[in-house]
Order: sequence, then C-alpha cells, then structure tokens
Amino acid sequence: MEIKKPREIALKVLNEISKELNYPAHTKSKGSYSEQLPSKTFNQERKFKEPIFIEERLEKILQNFPLSDKDRRLVWELCLGVKKWQLTLDWLISQKTKIHSKEYILLNILRLGVYQIIFLTKIPNHAAVNESVELTKKFGIPSFTRLVNAVLRTFTREREQLREMLKQIKKTKPDIGYSHPEWIYNRWKAIYGEQNAIKLLKWNNLPPKTYARLNTLRTTADNLIKKWKEEGVDFKELNLPWIQEKIVFELKSYPSLNKLESLQSGWFYIQDPSTLLSVTMLGASNDEKILDFCAAPGGKTTFIAQLINNKGSIFAYDSDVSRLDILKENLNRLGVECCKVIRPEQFSELESNAPYDRVLVDVPCSNTGVMRRRIELRWRLKPHKIKSLQQNQFEILSKAARYVRNGGTIIYSTCSIEPEENSEVIRKFLNQHPEYKIDCDKQLLPFIDGVDGAYTARLIKNK
Repeated sequence: MEIKKPREIALKVLNEISKELNYPAHTKSKGSYSEQLPSKTFNQERKFKEPIFIEERLEKILQNFPLSDKDRRLVWELCLGVKKWQLTLDWLISQKTKIHSKEYILLNILRLGVYQIIFLTKIPNHAAVNESVELTKKFGIPSFTRLVNAVLRTFTREREQLREMLKQIKKTKPDIGYSHPEWIYNRWKAIYGEQNAIKLLKWNNLPPKTYARLNTLRTTADNLIKKWKEEGVDFKELNLPWIQEKIVFELKSYPSLNKLESLQSGWFYIQDPSTLLSVTMLGASNDEKILDFCAAPGGKTTFIAQLINNKGSIFAYDSDVSRLDILKENLNRLGVECCKVIRPEQFSELESNAPYDRVLVDVPCSNTGVMRRRIELRWRLKPHKIKSLQQNQFEILSKAARYVRNGGTIIYSTCSIEPEENSEVIRKFLNQHPEYKIDCDKQLLPFIDGVDGAYTARLIKNK
C-alpha cells in the first residue's frame, strides 16, 4: 500500500499509536488513554521507559515523504488535533454510532473526519467526507465505507447543533468538553479549584508558543535581532521577573528553524522561559564549582555557562547514556567551554570533584506543567505514576545532596504542577536531612504566570 497523501500519513501515524497503546473508544472519560529535543520523562534513573510521543514520531516519519510545507502542516494539524481532542471526538462519535475499540482504524478515520468538520474551518465538508471514505478503501476496511459516509454526512448537516452541544458539555462535563481524563480534571479541581482547573484544561489545548533564549556566549541581543530580521523571523521580547531584559523572545513566525543560520551557529536556544527560573535561582558565580546532576539535553547547563560567562567550572552528569550525545552537541553549538560531561561509568570522577558550591537537580517528572507540548501525555499518564515518581525524585535529590559543600546551595526543580512531586518531596527531604534548610521556593502556574508550569526550590546546607 503506497501512502503519500496528508490524510493517509496522518491515519498511518494514528493507527500505529492505537495499535501500540490500545487506546479504547469513548467510555465516559476513564476509558481513553492517552526543547529543541524530547523532554525528560520517566527514565532518569533507568526505572522508567521513555515513550515515543507523537511529536517525535511525526518528525521521523515525515522525513520519508516529500511533502510541500502546506501538506506537512496539514499532517501535523490532523495528528495533533485528533490526539488532543480525542475524548471530545469520541464523545461526539458516540452520539451517532457505537464503535468497538478494536476497530481502531475505523475509529481513527471517523476521528479525522469529525475533527475536520467540527474543529477546522478551512477544509470543505465534502473534502473531509470524501477523503475519509477513500481511507476506508485504502486501509482495507471497505465494508465500513457506507457507515463512514453516512456518519460524516450527518455531522456536516448538524455541524452547528453539534458545536452548540460542545459549548454545553464544556459547562457540564469539562473533562469531556476540553478532552482530558476525568481523573486529571478532578485532581486539579481539588488542588486549584474548579475555575483554575478549567483554565489549565484550556491552556493545554492552546498551541504552544515558541521561545528563543539569546546565547550571549556567541553573540549580542542587537546582533541576533539584526540577523533575525534578515532571516525573516518575526519576534517580540519577553519580560518576566526572573529573566534579564533581551534574553528571551517569543518567535511569532519564522522559516524552518533548522534552516536558520542563527540557530545553527548557536546564537539562540529554543527554551520555554519557565525552565530558566531554576538557573536564575541557582545564583551561580564565575568562581564556583557547579554540578548539573540531570543535565541532558543541556538547556539549563548552557544557560548556567552563559550566566557565569564561561569562567566557572560546570560538571554535567546524566544517567541516561542515550541523551549524552545531544547534551555534548548543544554544549558545542552554544560555545560552552567551562563544562565537563560525566558519563555514568565515570561517576567516580563526579565524586572525586566534590564538594560543589552549587548543585542543580532537574528531576524527571510527570511533565504536567508542559502538557500542551506533549499532546499524548494526558492519555499516557496514570494516577499511580505520580506517587512512584515522587519516590524516585526523593532518591535523586538525596543522592545529589551528598555532593554539596557546607554552606552550599542545591536547587530542586521539576516541570510538574503536582504537589506530590514538588513541595511534598521537599518536605520529606528536609525531614530526613536536618543539615539542610529551605531558602525559598516558587511554583509557576500557566493561569497565573502565562508560561509553562514549573517548580523550583532552593535549599541551603548548614555551614
């Protein structure tokens, strides 16, 4: 079977995910699962296997298809849109027909069709219907051609009524209306209140913005701005309390990032501003010895080097060997000269260089603060994972704390908005490590700070 059209590619990707993870159709809300580089997930100490998310899968598969930019964007829109709105789509489909979860090819064809009809405005209804009908033949289920045709034509006729139903379901069942597992919505409602929980659901459904962090080891803000104008990059400066002026910019429109000379030359790094809070709170100076204990892919490590102007000593360690090449690549591209990468088999070197003046521990976490950048995460994450992650995080923090000098600083950070992974880890750590005291901590929340969620705590070791 030759696959070459955007909808065919999108369906192929969605089918692969359904087959691997066995996503079921809609059965209330508990029935659906679901930096430059992939973010750390559940494997920092080799206890969890890192999944392949749809964004990474799309990047790889699209390398095999000579599509126009317009068709590439359509594939991305269809795949991410269907996965993001999966629960809502399944609920809509269930109003018209019942599909067994094992019929995942049929279900994904209907999801694609309904998504185009209900959520997109630039695709003609007849194109959404006809292309979906053709997919049943292309993907070996011609017996469902009439069903797909009939269901989708019903959606085209009743589109406005169905859109009105969606407005109502958002009020009565926000988890279905905003396409999140019921347990996540209930959890956030209990922690942050109903209105803030709904704000989080809405935030996760917004397209993530692209932010660039100026790399002053390679250039100045004025030079970068001049270069961006030459490259056709539209941007605006971002001002936040924890970031210096002219350091972070929102990229509003731009050519393919990989084709930008300014990126290839290391003049900037793609990085959400929430991730810079922990480095700012680290407060490193150029006469200190610093340990980045969970360093890959290097966004925080390179920012530390930037703030100390390449004049201190940074030791960058990560237990995940598969990510060390990416770390080294970023260090080289951004011109970091004061950093030594420590591999797991070289751990004795990390110990022999102790104690360190400052230690940064950016632990693997549930990633709930960056859920809008990981479309499938809402379906993959399960309630019990948060508790198991908490223990892993505590162990990593306790291990890293051994290497801090008396009077030194350790920073604990996550990209989670779950108290169990943040304040509760710190509370447990302080109870078992009386030699440490908390200096300050900060939780960034999308509905308050307008950036991805993140947590940072600064702990001081007694002199």
